[in-house]
Amino acid sequence: MKIRITKIDPERPYEEYQYLEDQIPEERRTKIQRFRFEPDKIRSLVAGVLLQEELGAYLADRDTTRYELKEGEHGKPYLSGADDFHFSISHAGEYVALVIDDQPVGIDVEKVQIRESVARRFYSKREQEEIRVMQEADDKQGGGNRAEIAFTKIWTGKEAYLKYTGNGITNALAEIEVLDPVFWRTEHVYFSGTPIADGTYYVTICSEQQVSISDKIIIETEKIKAE
Repeated sequence: MKIRITKIDPERPYEEYQYLEDQIPEERRTKIQRFRFEPDKIRSLVAGVLLQEELGAYLADRDTTRYELKEGEHGKPYLSGADDFHFSISHAGEYVALVIDDQPVGIDVEKVQIRESVARRFYSKREQEEIRVMQEADDKQGGGNRAEIAFTKIWTGKEAYLKYTGNGITNALAEIEVLDPVFWRTEHVYFSGTPIADGTYYVTICSEQQVSISDKIIIETEKIKAE
């Protein structure tokens, strides 16, 4: 497993990143132009570059005519013809994340925050209780962001699971029990997450193997940047 996380500057104009378009296929360039806002274009562009770099490494010694990037019924991208190359992409704010593995995998990165209305609607009772306990701990100590981290850890887990399955929202989100080992065993999945960027963002993967992602992450702050 390999996880690449690249920091971007979404406040810069897209034209300063546009030179990277030479590294991505026409389909990705067309997709990028559909975005209304420039930060979304930048994130999609950088995600495409990361993916092309990993595809290039994988296909270097292979007959490329046997492989093709496609999308599943619910939009999950995959490399047809390859049963040992799986990937997932996520981006939010200043970060773009890509995970590749030889088994199905999903990834999500989000800015650390808490949205209580979302928790009430989409979190299980167990997950809501976890956030409540963390809020009490924050209040008792006169501050902290334990509740925000707990919320984001759970949310990125749910999103990573949906990307792992590629089936769209076929489950009620509250039924995706990120904190419940029974859910893990039933679905044959594992979740692993960690804060990044001094704790302002959180990234989680969902996969079929139990791993600690902290030693799998490659943070790139200058690999891809505006020139």
